[in-house]
Amino acid sequence: MNDSLSKTQSLVVFKLLFTGETPLQSKLAPDLKPIERQDLVDRGLVRLEPRPKGRGKQVTLTDKAWEWATQNLQAELMISKYSTPALEAVLRRLDAFLRARSLTLPDIFQVTPAVEAGPADEGTQGTVSLPERIRQGCLALSHGAYRVAIRLADLKQTLPDLSWPAIDDALLAMQRAGELSLQSDEGPRAVSELDHRAAIRILGQERHLVYLEK
Repeated sequence: MNDSLSKTQSLVVFKLLFTGETPLQSKLAPDLKPIERQDLVDRGLVRLEPRPKGRGKQVTLTDKAWEWATQNLQAELMISKYSTPALEAVLRRLDAFLRARSLTLPDIFQVTPAVEAGPADEGTQGTVSLPERIRQGCLALSHGAYRVAIRLADLKQTLPDLSWPAIDDALLAMQRAGELSLQSDEGPRAVSELDHRAAIRILGQERHLVYLEK
């Protein structure tokens, strides 16, 4: 069920969610009518945050947008060229997910109806510890390299069956054991809203990156 959002509104939510963009209201694409934009604000799916020195307002997704998206993955979207960035972002995350689990596309799309309808096999994941899954996810994202910056936002997307607090606790324990290092992103790239949500706060500072040491 689409929860009464228009096709354009649905595309905007999914595009911002998958790409991590936080555009200025004036640069939001596809463009929304004022009443549609305000509707997303009233539903609690987006915030319009004023930029410094009166430079317009920034469109930012809320956690409620993730909840809506989870319940509306079959929502109809408008036919638009702006669907392309959303699809590309999904494919990048799908690639990370598959690499972290040594899966291929046929493993997902060539599923028999009987298996698809059956209960999830919890025992398979249960044989691999959370630290090991984190290690595998980091190596998949870094193509097997150690001491390479991995964004926590990307890593957590490879562990969709786990809560972020559980992942955070495991990461902190692994850092204490010297297995990895959690760092802030001080590079030129802008930190996205997704980066902020996925970050771990240590001594009041957000840590957006993880470096696997061993």
